[in-house]
This record gives sequence, structure tokens and C-alpha cells, in this order.
Amino acid sequence: MTETAQPADVTPKKRPSRSPRPRAGTTPSFSALEKTSIGLQAADAIKALIVSGELQPGDTLPPERELATMLGISRPSLREAIRVLSALNVVEPRHGGGTYITSLDPRQLAQPINFLLQVDQMAFRHLLEVRQVLEVGAASLAAPRITAEQLDALAELTEQAERVTGRPAQFLQLDFEIHTAIIEATGNPIYISLYQSIADLSIEGRKRTSRDPAIRQRAHEGHLAIIAALRAHDSDAAALAMHSHLEVIQRALDETDPGRSGP
Repeated sequence: MTETAQPADVTPKKRPSRSPRPRAGTTPSFSALEKTSIGLQAADAIKALIVSGELQPGDTLPPERELATMLGISRPSLREAIRVLSALNVVEPRHGGGTYITSLDPRQLAQPINFLLQVDQMAFRHLLEVRQVLEVGAASLAAPRITAEQLDALAELTEQAERVTGRPAQFLQLDFEIHTAIIEATGNPIYISLYQSIADLSIEGRKRTSRDPAIRQRAHEGHLAIIAALRAHDSDAAALAMHSHLEVIQRALDETDPGRSGP
């Protein structure tokens, strides 16, 4: 039997404890789907409503029977879609309490990729390739924009890192904060969101390369070079310093697993 239903428009239900938010547009426009890859189509349709802003963090999806009717699919197909979105941390089913849109925090959405790092060690190198593109560009962009207050904050973080080079866990955290501060100095919210999406992943990578005291010392020297270039508001020098700094990390990663270094 084919799955048929008539589309309808509904207003998403809210958490009882949340006060209603004003809406600028109409209610989410759920509509019937074509009958191929129904579960994935349903997941894509819900994601599209989130992207458009018709569904927002904290909103509750309509009840299962009602939502299946709106999308023109069976309830088993809808459950498949919810499982997919739940695995991606886009929705959160609650027993007896409906299905909610999560906070959509970038770090939460990146958790499935974090699992990839645990099962595929080559993912660490892929992550470093992404960091080279993202952070070298960020250093270049931040150089003419960084403020005196941001430079002072970076200097303070670097001084703290110097005092804990003998303590891997503390140095790792400060290293992450230094790089985050440079990203934030771009003043570009999309850059910041992109970096947040790989934040947990980069911390996992740092755990592998921060065990060696010599690497921590070289990383600290790299931080000093980057900050000097930022203080001079020299975009080219800042980009080069960041590139060199990440190259040190790449070599350290290769040394921890020499059998898999390089393509």
C-alpha cells in the first residue's frame, strides 16, 4: 500500500515551561513528500524548516500521527526520520513528552564527527587540513581587526600557557583558548560558528600531540610568533606564523603514528 495523506499547516507546540515567542512569518509549511526514500526525505523536510527559521530551537514537533499526515507518509517512515535526526542531535525525543528541536549548538551537532575520530584515525589528519584552511585564513583576517584589548587578552593567555608547559592538560586547554581568541578576533560570526563546530574535535586532536614536552614548547613559541604578527597588524606574517605553527602539530601527529603519515 502506498503512503498517502493530505498536507496541512500547523503551529508547532511549545515546551510548557517556555513562553511563546513572537513569529515574524507563517506557521511551518509541512507538505506531502514524494514516495522515494521516505524516511530521509522526511528528515530533510524537517531540517529545511529549521534552516528557514519556521522551526526553532526548543520548538516541539507535532504529534506523530499528525506530523505523518502532514508529510503524507506512514508513521514507521516518520519514526525512521526522527531516528536519523536524533542521531545527528537535531531533535530530542522525550518519552511521553514529544519530540523537541535541540539547542542546535554547533558543538552538539559536531558530536557524530567526534565519533568518527574515535573509529578512523586518519580523521585527525583530515581535521588538521581543515584547521590549516580555517585558522590560517582567520589569522590573516584578524590581523587588521584585532583590538588592543584582544591583544592583551591573548598575551595573558600565552603567559599562563608558558607557566604550565609542564602540565599537558592545562596547556591543552590554554592552547585551545588562544586559538579560539584569534578566531573571535576576526569579528566574523560565521567563522566563529565554523570553529565552534570543530571545537571538540580539535581538543581530541590536541590530546594526541600535547603529551610531548618538546611539542608543547614549540607550540608555545608558535603562539608568540602569531601574537607578534597580530600585534603588528601584519596579515601575511600572521598567516605564515599560523601555518608554521600548525605544521609543527602535523609533524607531531605523524610522529605519534609514523606508519600512517602522509597520503
